[in-house]
Amino acid sequence: MTKDLIRVVGVGRGQSFVEGATEAAGMKLVALCDIWEERLHDLAGQHHVAAYTDYESFLEHDMDAVILANYFHEHAPFAVKALEAGKHV
Repeated sequence: MTKDLIRVVGVGRGQSFVEGATEAAGMKLVALCDIWEERLHDLAGQHHVAAYTDYESFLEHDMDAVILANYFHEHAPFAVKALEAGKHV
């Protein structure tokens, strides 16, 4: 079974997505993005994945899809950028 390479934006609200991105679910977590640097680096270290505070750089990481777990009013601009970069949202 191939695994979709997943990245999560938002390490507060996104923690449940981080925990659920497992091989059993057909996913592999590869990177996290948030401006909450302390929590970002803690969670990225726990899961051995890349950590980004810059969304543009985050989108350059190899992946298949982005899970947006940031504030709802930020979803549209983040989704548009991910879609323009050829990523599933």
